[in-house]
Order: sequence, then C-alpha cells, then structure tokens
Amino acid sequence: PFSDQVFEIKPSNEIFEGDNLTTECRVTPLFPHVKLQLIIMKDTTPIRIGNTSSVVFSKTVNAADTGKYGCMVKWKSLSQTIKRQVTVAVPVSVPTLMSTPTDGNVVKDGFLNLSCAVLGGSYPITYKFYQDTSENPLHQITLNATKAVHHIVSVKIGHSGKYSCEASNSADHITRTERSQYVIITVKVPVSSPTIKCSSLKDVYKTGEWVILLCHSTSGTVPITYSLFSNKRFIYSISRSNTEPAAFKVLLNETKDGGEYKCKAENEIPNLFKYSKGINITVKVPVSKPLIYPLLNSTEVQLGETVTLHCITSAGTLPITYTLYRNQSSLQSATTMQAIPAGFNITVHSMEHSGVYSCKAENQISSERSNGLSFHILCTQWWIYITIVLFSLVIIGLAILIARFRKLCSKNNEGISQEDESCKQGQSGPFQHNQGSLKKTKEVIYSKIGNFTHRKTDSDRNHEGDYTNIMSYERNVTEDDPESDCEADYTNVISKRKSSASADSDSSCDENNQVLYTQLDLAVLQNNNMPQPQGPTIYASIALDKLR
Repeated sequence: PFSDQVFEIKPSNEIFEGDNLTTECRVTPLFPHVKLQLIIMKDTTPIRIGNTSSVVFSKTVNAADTGKYGCMVKWKSLSQTIKRQVTVAVPVSVPTLMSTPTDGNVVKDGFLNLSCAVLGGSYPITYKFYQDTSENPLHQITLNATKAVHHIVSVKIGHSGKYSCEASNSADHITRTERSQYVIITVKVPVSSPTIKCSSLKDVYKTGEWVILLCHSTSGTVPITYSLFSNKRFIYSISRSNTEPAAFKVLLNETKDGGEYKCKAENEIPNLFKYSKGINITVKVPVSKPLIYPLLNSTEVQLGETVTLHCITSAGTLPITYTLYRNQSSLQSATTMQAIPAGFNITVHSMEHSGVYSCKAENQISSERSNGLSFHILCTQWWIYITIVLFSLVIIGLAILIARFRKLCSKNNEGISQEDESCKQGQSGPFQHNQGSLKKTKEVIYSKIGNFTHRKTDSDRNHEGDYTNIMSYERNVTEDDPESDCEADYTNVISKRKSSASADSDSSCDENNQVLYTQLDLAVLQNNNMPQPQGPTIYASIALDKLR
C-alpha cells in the first residue's frame, strides 16, 4: 500500500562534531485511504515520529551522536526500515608543540626532539612540523595517535629558529586543520676552554701595583660569564655579551696576592663551563730607601784609617744587591740573602777619599739610592804639611851646620896644641893662684876654646871673649886625693895680654897668639842644668888652641 521510503542524511554519513545533522524520512502511499506512520530512530531508539508522508529530524551533533540512524514506515502490522551509519567526526584540537630539551636551549651537535600533541580528534590525524615561515614542512606523518614526534639527531647552528606544528583530520572530504604555538629553538655553542694572560709581558710585580688579566673563550654562545680565581679562591665575575675578552683588574697589595690565577668561562648552557690553565704571578716587595752609616757612628777619620760602612734597607724582597758609591763612581757591591746590612771597608788614603759616599739597594723589581755621607778627615789642612816640611828642613840645616862647626873646631884645636908646646918651654911652670878660702890647687886644661881673634890694631888693649862651651878637666894636686875629672861651664872669661916686662921672654908666645887668662868665672852645672851662683875665681894657665 506504499512505495519504498526515502531516507536522507545531510551532510553525508561523515560529519564533524558541532555541525548540524539533518535526517529526513519520506514515503508515498499508493492508496488514498492508507494511513502510514514514519519513525526516525537512532539505533533502536525513536527520535522522531510522524503520520505524514515526510518526517524530518535536525540537531547539532557531537561525538555521542555517532551511531546507526534509521527510517521506519509502518502500516497496521506491516513495517519497513532503512538504516545508515552516521559518524560524527571530532576535529583535532589545537596542537601543542614541545621541545626536548624543554627550555629550548639546544647544544650544538646535541639532539632535539619536537613533539606535536592534540587533546582530541578523530583518527587518523596528520601531523606536520614547520621551521620559521616556510610552507614546506620539515616532517609530516599521519597517525592514529594524539602525538607525533620529530627527531633531530645532530643539531647545527642552522637549526636555530621558530618552530610550529599542524594537526589535521577529515570528515566527508572536509579537512579540519589546527596550528600550534611557536617554539623558539636556540642552538647554543658551548664555551671553549678559555685562555688567561697578563696585559703586560712581565710576570713579576711589586706590591701596590695593578695587574690586568685577560680571560677569553674563542667560541661559545653569548653572553659568556667569566670568573676569576686566585689560588682556588673566587675573586669576581664579568659577563660579556660580545666576543671580546674579559679584563680583570687586580690590586696586588701583598706578596700573598701572587700565585696561580685561573678563569672560568660559562654561558647559559648549564654544567658546561670550562676552566683555563693557570698563570703564575710573582709579587715582590720593592726596596725602600737604604740607610748608610759608619760602624762606629763617627764620620771623623784619620788618614790611613779603615772605616766600615753599613748599608741596609728596611723593606724589600730578597736577594738585595747593595752597591757603594763615592760621588758618582761605584766602588763595591755585595748581595745578601738575609735581612742584614751589607758592610764595606774603606781605607782613607788621601783627601780624595773625603767625597760623598752613598749606597744603592736593588732587587729584581726596583732600586733606591741613599742619602750622601761625608767623612771629616783630621789633620788635612795644607799649612800643616808645609809646616812639617819647613820644620824638617830647619832641623836638617841645623844638623849640617853643627857638624861643619865641630869639624872646623877640631882642626883649630890641633894647631893651637902644637903652638902651646913651644910656649911652655919658656915658662917656669904653670901659673897657679888661690883666692879667698880656696885651699886646693887646681890645674885646668882647656881642650877646646872658641876664640874671637881681634885685629892687630887692637893688640895693645885687653881682649875679652864670651866662651859658651868649654870642657875642662880638673885635677887635685894633693897626694891623698885620687885624680878625678869634672866638667865646668865657663860663661865669662876675661883675657889679657902679658905685660911689657915679660914681653921679651914671651915673644914667641905672642907670635903664636898665646893668651894668658887671669880671671875665670866658674859655674858648675847641677842636675837641673842651671848655673850655681858665682864661685871663687880660679886663675890658671890655659893653652889656647889657635883657630884655623
């Protein structure tokens, strides 16, 4: 009584979740009086019933609406059903791109894993991976899974950039595609082993001096952080956002600031820092201004004296070399390995040695000069030398004159003695006379008398002479007394010629200038070499040696 029913589903059998699903069931009765019933059902559950020739059901579907939909025509006890499968496809969710390592810091020559995952979506799902804005995917794969992974085994610098992924599925020839967020991948280069060196070429410094240490890593992704260490002790750090070396400025206050210095380089790649090799720096104390002083702290010296000069500095790293100078000329040098003064022996031979003495102290890094020290040389006046020379000449001249005088007197005494012998033959004996209380007869023999010969025109007058040095020998005439010698100094002798009565008999003597002395003042020398008061006058016969 009815035709075959028509069952239409729009869209077709595949539909995406969220789309509008419309089902229509139609039938045409063959007879006018036939009353038909149309039923639209899902699986076995009626969802729409109508008594007309057409029934329509429409709704927004979700994943739960997937199933078998049917159209049933029923008349009395007769029924006819048509069923079709309706699949509600779930479009892929927005995918999430993740990288491993998770922080996006990828080390050169390391690995990189990119994973694209969706929370839901009907299978199959197609995954595509893109770098930057390229339309060509790096990798594409279709899976019945909610996640796909792209593996990069050896990362290069060129792998740095922005990455994203796409996830897509299809329903009724309609594709639904979703794009992930961007992930920035930075391929970082590990730091190379840094080098450390001094800005200057020297490796020995003095206390109080600054040293600049340069630390540099030739490769590595910036920024690079450099850290300085002294004898494994951290000093401070410097960060460089370029490829320039880090310059560390260090003040060397003490000798302990020397030793081994190292630097460490590291960037944002964790646990991939590198240390440099060590560099040794020696810190030495410069010498202070030395002090020069004599051993006995006296600057007065005698000619020919040897003086010890000491030179010492209060500070300075050993060994220290001391050099002694006179004016600007170096004299001696001495090196000491201990903090003791250096000693220099100087013999003062002449006035030239009275210059300014100084000393220089030097070690490996510095040198200092002391103040000057001068000697005062005693008895160095020029007139003293002249006086000594003149006095010596006078002594020598007097000695020569005395020698010549004695020689001349000796010759004169020999001539007078010969003449005296001839005169004695005409005399009856020695002239003897006692005066006052003189009881002993004394015969005085004068061996040497200095005579002042007068001119012939003065022969008739009395002659007086002063004799300053007369050696006499006295002899007692008494029988009991033994012969004894004594010396007398005659200071005043008054001489007179013989009278005219005896002139004839003594003519020969007068011709020989023989003089009879009538009065002698005798003063006997005492121990103190002073003359006694004038004593009795002794008259004697004196034979006068003629002066030649």
